[in-house]
Amino acid sequence: MKNKELKKSISLLSLALLSGVLLSLCFPPVSFGALAWLALLPLFYAVNEAKSIHQVSNIGALAGLVFYLITLMWFFKLFGPVAIGLICVPALYISLSMVLTKLTLDKYGIFAGWLIAAPVFWTGIEYFRSERWFLEFTWAGLGFSQVNNPILQTASVWGTYGISFMIVLSSGLIITGIKRGIKYIIAGILFPVIFWSWGYNRVLNFPDKIGEPRRVAVIQDESFNMKKLMKKEAEAINQGADIIVWPEYAITMRPKMRELELMRLPAKDINKLRIIGAMIEHGDKALKKSSLLTGRRKKKTTVENFALVINGKCDILGRYDKHHPIPIIESH
Repeated sequence: MKNKELKKSISLLSLALLSGVLLSLCFPPVSFGALAWLALLPLFYAVNEAKSIHQVSNIGALAGLVFYLITLMWFFKLFGPVAIGLICVPALYISLSMVLTKLTLDKYGIFAGWLIAAPVFWTGIEYFRSERWFLEFTWAGLGFSQVNNPILQTASVWGTYGISFMIVLSSGLIITGIKRGIKYIIAGILFPVIFWSWGYNRVLNFPDKIGEPRRVAVIQDESFNMKKLMKKEAEAINQGADIIVWPEYAITMRPKMRELELMRLPAKDINKLRIIGAMIEHGDKALKKSSLLTGRRKKKTTVENFALVINGKCDILGRYDKHHPIPIIESH
């Protein structure tokens, strides 16, 4: 009997692990967003078959841990060993949503569990961790997986949280259909098909203007070394790039931005456009004097994170300021 229970437990944990892997494939570098509409099915089936809340919590935590470990692997480069703690927190949120769903399933039945509780708890917790929790952990929200999918167009109606809700509801319908009949499975499949069709039609009929084609180069370098970045930019220009996009935080500048003088291009390249990611760090005194800041005043150091559009002569043609700082990194 114990051997049978152990095998069942291992099979359910394997399903959770599979969901974690499938979810990670929905995000970079693979970015197979369509998979999101199927990725939750192994996890939901495991939760449906689990016999205890403790087992459900383990299933949800494992799925979340695998998902975020793969998707947010770059955290380790930024935060070192602390990254594992940051990754465990959202994994526990997935565990919590699954526990709440299971409690609803046990008390009110399969319809209330998968068609109401699952999408409400998943989306509600995703919203809380992204918008209301002090860390504002926005990364890898389920709705973001549709960035390369026409379904993203529905975000104009209900935002990315609405997309997350519909993905979970679609999976919930299919799980319900396994127990209650084919009509729920058909409904779960029709959801993404309808949303994809609506989004695709919207993209096709978008009233855009066809302009003159331009060659764009993106510089991929996180060294924050001006010489390296300038060398890569020169290579891009030699290859015919008209617009060069630098990384975020590519250069750190003082408030008067005199550092831009170091970035002048030869006369033949003065019409090249460059989008430069830049940062200015202000202390208390600088903060009070600066007229460029649009955020709330803080007692500690405040960071301006913005993008500049400049030409070869380093004339500033435009500027975009990030209004919402990156959680943890920029929120001092």
